[in-house]
Amino acid sequence: MIICIFDIDHTLYRASTVRSFLPYALRKGVLPFRFLLALPFYSILFFIRGVGSDLIGKEFRTMRGISQERMKAAARISYIRKIRPGLDPRILEEIEKQRNTGSKILLASSSFYPVIEPLVTDIAPDAVIATDIDFENGFSTGIIRVLPPFREGKKLRVLEYLKAMGTSPISCMFFTDHHDDLPLLNIVGRPVAVNPTRRLRQIAAKRGWEIFDTQNNIHKRNHHD
Repeated sequence: MIICIFDIDHTLYRASTVRSFLPYALRKGVLPFRFLLALPFYSILFFIRGVGSDLIGKEFRTMRGISQERMKAAARISYIRKIRPGLDPRILEEIEKQRNTGSKILLASSSFYPVIEPLVTDIAPDAVIATDIDFENGFSTGIIRVLPPFREGKKLRVLEYLKAMGTSPISCMFFTDHHDDLPLLNIVGRPVAVNPTRRLRQIAAKRGWEIFDTQNNIHKRNHHD
């Protein structure tokens, strides 16, 4: 079984889904002001230290009380007006190409699941891995129940999924733009750097990985193929 894994931000979608969502969330009054103040801090914290199992069960009070219904409404609007028009047609074509060959499609993103849920409904992958928000009685609890799929966390979440599917990373393709995804890129059978960051481009070229420049429609195949 071949599983094709696609990152979302700056890969399938040409920008950040969360940043595209925020203006609509603000207009709808979805996110509390304390969350917006804390977001840059948490982003820097996770960037520096990464994510680990110690986060499971931890409560982030700034994320408490977010309305699930309002968040879904803002996500639908941001998807229709901003995200869907910004999807990369080359990556959409690649998804359909791989789907038509019988491969399973897995979307793996560190974005919040409620933010990308309309995209997931539209693309209809076989599975999705994202940063979950725990809701109870229609409002967020602020408790992290599942490891966020960032850096090593994404690798671990994907490995967990592959184990459940009875397959290994060697049978996988992974399309992504960022060197933060190196933990997963390093273990899949076919890594593909899509419009990569400068660092990832250098690493991909050195290791003979595929480089897919969708803007110029240039797909450099692995020199070992």
